[in-house]
Amino acid sequence: AESAKQTMQGFADGAIDMLPTVQEAYKRVAQAAIAAIDAQLDIRSPSRVMEQKAEMTWAGYINKTRALEPEVTKVMAEISMAGIEAFPASARNEAVSAQPGPSTGGNHIVLNVSPSYSISGVNNPSDIATVLREAAGELKDYILDVLEDAGIDSARRAFT
Repeated sequence: AESAKQTMQGFADGAIDMLPTVQEAYKRVAQAAIAAIDAQLDIRSPSRVMEQKAEMTWAGYINKTRALEPEVTKVMAEISMAGIEAFPASARNEAVSAQPGPSTGGNHIVLNVSPSYSISGVNNPSDIATVLREAAGELKDYILDVLEDAGIDSARRAFT
């Protein structure tokens, strides 16, 4: 049993003594692998091969999207309509409406905006501020859409 222990200790000591040599060998193998990859991919920061692959990928994506334009347009219209329909018409009409106002020599717009917010589950006032800022941006976009849909936006642009 003692001779087996000594044999095992000899293996362990030998492995530890060889550690720097083994590490250097692995370092050389890793450097050779990196050099081989760089050569194969024609890497000169950035990789010319990856640039070519990206160009081919995007060209394929663009060409296929153009080929599928009727289907893409139809699906996007369906998705947009689903979003509109998810928001009740009565709420849409009450939340934002626009119509031409009485004209006295200029283009006037009557814009009614009455948003309603219900925010719950928030413990930090800065979180509420973030929610309101995001909602304000969405509301602004929606108001501009309503103005454009009502044909008033074109009048506003002509006025400025």
